[in-house]
Amino acid sequence: TLASQLGRLDRAEEHFATAQATDTADARFPLYLAQVQVRQGRIPEARKNLLLATRLDETLAVAWGTLAELSFRGNEPNVAIQLVARARQLEPRVAAWRVIEARAKNRIGKPAEALVALGGISEAERRQLPILRLIGQCYGMMGKPAEAMHEFEAALVHDPDNSDLLFETALWCERAGEPGKALGYARRAGDLGNEAGAKMAERLADTNATKENSAGTDSD
Repeated sequence: TLASQLGRLDRAEEHFATAQATDTADARFPLYLAQVQVRQGRIPEARKNLLLATRLDETLAVAWGTLAELSFRGNEPNVAIQLVARARQLEPRVAAWRVIEARAKNRIGKPAEALVALGGISEAERRQLPILRLIGQCYGMMGKPAEAMHEFEAALVHDPDNSDLLFETALWCERAGEPGKALGYARRAGDLGNEAGAKMAERLADTNATKENSAGTDSD
């Protein structure tokens, strides 16, 4: 229950606060305390402890990355970019830091730079739906829906029965001016139980039928 979860968080906070008071030089304790406070929604306190953790140990990438995430949530994308750069320097292979940077770049209207940040992510990670959505957002902002469509279609090769992925691929196909492809993917999504896909397939089929009827009337 929510009450028990909150109780566990309170106990965790008490534990790490006690540990921090006992050993004020260990950066892990303010870091762990901050992570608990983030889950509690106590962002100012979390920021304070994250900053303390970075002062005690500048190599804590997760502290820099969490500060960046909090800055992004607080609508401070430029600050987030500066902070996550520290995390990326320390852990260049961690996808989470690149994702934060890309989201922040999109927030300030620089989708091309966001794509550059995402370029260092592995192919397997690029196929994950949250990252695909971010890539799609980049291409959408750049007015290149066909590029987003290709990214989604490439991901489907590795996960052809993912109904959510099929539906979102259908959306990008429609945006890219490929209604036939969109209908096919939407139908597959609907067949796999995706209600939004089924509704989209019905809409596209109706639109297609209307166009065919109109074309037949014109030819008469």
